[in-house]
Amino acid sequence: MGKIMKSLSNFTVCMTMVVIMIIGIALIPRLDVGVKPPPEQGKTLTVTCSRKGASAKVMENSVTSVIEGILSGVKGVESVTSESFFGRCRIRVQMKKTADVTAARFEMSSLLRRIYSRLPEGTDYPSLSGGEVVNGSDGRNERLTLLTYYVNADMPEEEISECLENGFIGRVRQIGGVENVSLSGGSRHYMELSYDPLVLAGYGITSADIADAVRNFTGREDIVGDVTTGDDTRHTLIVTSGGVSIADIPVTTPGGDVIYLNSLVTQTEKKRAPDRYYRINGLNTVNISVDVAGDANAISLSSYIQREVDRISTILPAGMYLTLAHDAAEEERVEVGKLVNRSLLSLAVLLLFVWITRREWKYLFIIVSTLALNILFAIIIYWFLGLKLHVFSMAGMAVSMSLIIDSTIVMTDHYSYYRDRKAFLAILAAMLTTVGSLVSVWFLPEEWQRDLYDFARIISINLAVSLIVALIFVPALIGALHYDSTSHCRIHRVRCIAVLSRMYFWYVRMTQRRKWIAFALMAVMFGVALDWFADNINGRTNEVDEQELSLVIRGELPLGGTALELNRKVVMVEDYLKSCEGIKCFTTRIDGRGAYINVDFTDSCLATSLPYIIEQKVIGKLIGIGGSDWSTYGVSRMGFSNSLNLQHRSNCIWITGYNYDCVNRYAEEIARYIGANPRTRDVVVRVPDRNHEADELYMRYDHERMALYGIGATDLHSSLANLITTLEVGVYDNGAGKTDVVLKSVQTDMFDKWQIDNSYIRTGGHLSVSADRTSVDDRDIKVSDIADVSRREAKNCIPKRNQEYILSVEFNVLGSYVYVSDFMKDVVDHFNGMLPMGYRCVNPVYKGKSDKEAPYWVIGIVVVVVFFICAILFESLCMPLTIIFTIPVSFIGLFLTFAISGVPFGTGGLASMVMLAGIVVNSAIYILNEYSIFKTRMSGRRVSDARIYVKAYNHKIIPVLLTISSTVIGLVPFFFDGGKEPFWLSFATGVTGGLLFSVIVIQFALPIFVRLRK
Repeated sequence: MGKIMKSLSNFTVCMTMVVIMIIGIALIPRLDVGVKPPPEQGKTLTVTCSRKGASAKVMENSVTSVIEGILSGVKGVESVTSESFFGRCRIRVQMKKTADVTAARFEMSSLLRRIYSRLPEGTDYPSLSGGEVVNGSDGRNERLTLLTYYVNADMPEEEISECLENGFIGRVRQIGGVENVSLSGGSRHYMELSYDPLVLAGYGITSADIADAVRNFTGREDIVGDVTTGDDTRHTLIVTSGGVSIADIPVTTPGGDVIYLNSLVTQTEKKRAPDRYYRINGLNTVNISVDVAGDANAISLSSYIQREVDRISTILPAGMYLTLAHDAAEEERVEVGKLVNRSLLSLAVLLLFVWITRREWKYLFIIVSTLALNILFAIIIYWFLGLKLHVFSMAGMAVSMSLIIDSTIVMTDHYSYYRDRKAFLAILAAMLTTVGSLVSVWFLPEEWQRDLYDFARIISINLAVSLIVALIFVPALIGALHYDSTSHCRIHRVRCIAVLSRMYFWYVRMTQRRKWIAFALMAVMFGVALDWFADNINGRTNEVDEQELSLVIRGELPLGGTALELNRKVVMVEDYLKSCEGIKCFTTRIDGRGAYINVDFTDSCLATSLPYIIEQKVIGKLIGIGGSDWSTYGVSRMGFSNSLNLQHRSNCIWITGYNYDCVNRYAEEIARYIGANPRTRDVVVRVPDRNHEADELYMRYDHERMALYGIGATDLHSSLANLITTLEVGVYDNGAGKTDVVLKSVQTDMFDKWQIDNSYIRTGGHLSVSADRTSVDDRDIKVSDIADVSRREAKNCIPKRNQEYILSVEFNVLGSYVYVSDFMKDVVDHFNGMLPMGYRCVNPVYKGKSDKEAPYWVIGIVVVVVFFICAILFESLCMPLTIIFTIPVSFIGLFLTFAISGVPFGTGGLASMVMLAGIVVNSAIYILNEYSIFKTRMSGRRVSDARIYVKAYNHKIIPVLLTISSTVIGLVPFFFDGGKEPFWLSFATGVTGGLLFSVIVIQFALPIFVRLRK
């Protein structure tokens, strides 16, 4: 290796360095820069399928079970869960971590194609999704709403929406990178056909007959044949029904008579009530939301889409204006700018420090050139590996700059003095120990790995590059510049070093004789520091970040509420927020019966107590808005909620099995058994984790009476459907535009349980609500005579986990915790003893989202890595122990720093301990490696080990102090944004405190650990 290095001329190496730097500069614009980490391949595959009109039970038996059974046998499947709803089902397949998701997805697609013919007629083809790259901790392939525009025009919202849909929205969808474009705001009209069930019963017509008639005569086109004209031209003859008026649609009665629709229904044009709202700053305008893929480069894509939208907007009618309301990439631009500024500031501070310490232009040029080479060389590797630079990876670049300078300083100091590369082994060992500490990231919990994986990977790449630069380019640059560090030593400096050396030699000899005193003192210091750290750090691990406050207001209506009703209440809150100062922006989302208002504050407001004042005033406003549950969070620690949660049950028992009917029956038996205890309350059978199901009316048939009267369940259901049916029956073109057609009974909104009980059914399906009871011979039977109609909580979902159905018996118990535990144990044991094989009762234990115990054991992994690297370098088993002993002593500085400063520990604190364990040993490695070299050279002389150690110390203490100082100074920019980024504040605090204390450890503790012979 040495011969190869000598054969390369300095000019050749320097020119190679220039070429690499030029390539790196050219690749900078090609880097993928963002705020979020890069996406990963998801391990969850989802199959959805639908069958119109099928109940949840029918979907489970005929569709869900078939698909679930065949997917369970795919290689690599860890678990399968399914949910069957009315008319649809969803099966989730969780793959193992080591499974090949792409191959499994291909196999599942083939299996679904093979079994589709076995599914019931009318079932849609199953849709397979998942397994793509995903974002976020939940593993979902999310879309990002990148841009939001609101549209202003002097016309109704409906006309604005129609103008946008006619051309503009379609062109925006064609822009490269756009996944979806959605339009919100403005309500569509529809045509309602309302009928009286009594009138239909008089003609013997059902609602299904009217629905079929409307579908047949709205928008239908029939090809009846081809016509040949005299010039032998063939024309296709198409019969359309688009010109037929709704009132003129004929309906045939069972007797063969024809009745037109205007005699049966009332035609009304109505405005469809919105089911969702989206507003920015309370502006009730038409909004255009542009969605892109979650893993897209939001910064560059945002600028491109905005330019394209500005170009396309020229086709809009005069007087219609687009205004950009929200740009999700703006935050990323700010964050990336902050990271770049932090890195540049760190670089500037480091270079200033280098200049102050040496004040030599050649030395500064060597440091600057090799640092630039390191960065640009690393950029080439980033591009080649396809790495995405985000918050954590760019922070890794900032941290690694100081470590890169360390290797350059050590090699420059050594080569300029000795003109050899023997220091490279020490640099290699030091860099490997740092990389070894980063390897521990792979052993951390998964949620910690997501944050630190790219941070560790970037630092590892940069350190690997720094080794190449230190080995090849630093010596070549020193040789080309003819730099020599031995010529800069002044006389007064030599005298000062001699005096300090004699004093230090005396200290080393003294500590060698009385090591037990030093060991005892260090043990006491470690214990006191650790105890003080533990006492002061409790309660400050997860402090609220006051400068990142964002108020979230959540509203929810009771069951049965609509988005329109909730919107009226939310508007009151929005009107109040408009009057508050200090609010930068607030966004409202209403979906179904739930609403969220996200309030962002201005920077000047965040610096004061105004967010807390605004929250308290908002709470006062919410208390005065009744009829809904309100809650707030994001500002004060406790937040606010007025929800009584009357549906909450504190206890539950799960019953699982392979047959849903049996599981349901056993759950009812368990509920009756529990209800027999006088201390139990509110016993109910539910689907697990679905606590907000609506109530439903269900029938218990009297089969004997139904058989006596000759009435079937189908007759009963079809008759009731005439009373309460609401159907979407088609789209009607009236010449001015297309509108939806809805068929609805006039009694739908007023029909209740009493009317069902007192309705009369005829075997032919005719139904009346007359209070007079007809004779049995006329076959008019009261519903309550043949069925018992009751109210219960609906089970609109049938869940199954790993081929087992699950139902939950939930209840409250009056009693102590011990009594409740014993009671539930008795119930579970009682029924497990009598249930057949394949069924069981379980008492589920819900694990909260509390903080997990910090994995401090990863520090042991770092110690093991350091031991083996040092053992290989020094060819000894004792010398690595000497180096390892510096780690716990350096932790004294870390403990004291956190205890005194009051900085929250958290994840950043643990990361600093791991990083410190890998960095602090570098100084000891440099000194002890020099000590080993000198000891080998002086093996034939009668020189004490203490003098050799002091000589090695004198040669390496300046580079060591420079490397420690450069690392600490490189972390200074992380303190500037500490309040906004607690992770980096904790990380920088821990590493800085430990490294500064390591100066004392290297000077006074390291010679105690070394065994020096006289």
